[in-house]
Amino acid sequence: LLQRSHATVFVSQAEGYGLPIAESLWLGRPCLCSDHGSMAEIAEGGGCLAVPASDPAAIEAGFERLASDPALRRRLAAEARGRPLRRWRDYADALL
Repeated sequence: LLQRSHATVFVSQAEGYGLPIAESLWLGRPCLCSDHGSMAEIAEGGGCLAVPASDPAAIEAGFERLASDPALRRRLAAEARGRPLRRWRDYADALL
């Protein structure tokens, strides 16, 4: 489903890492996500449109913007594809 999507949405008040955001970026898909904590850290590298999770109007505006602006989706997708994202193998190698 992610591979066929135009974008993903992961707006959360509290998240340990934000794996859905990373998965979206790994597949080159833009993501609407929260602008705080680990989610903001993931988003700052590009490919994401970050909004305050506590602001329903900002979430709605971000969702509408992502849904209705193909140029924005293309730009964010290009940013996502251009990111040097770590893979599971990279994490395993670092642990070993």
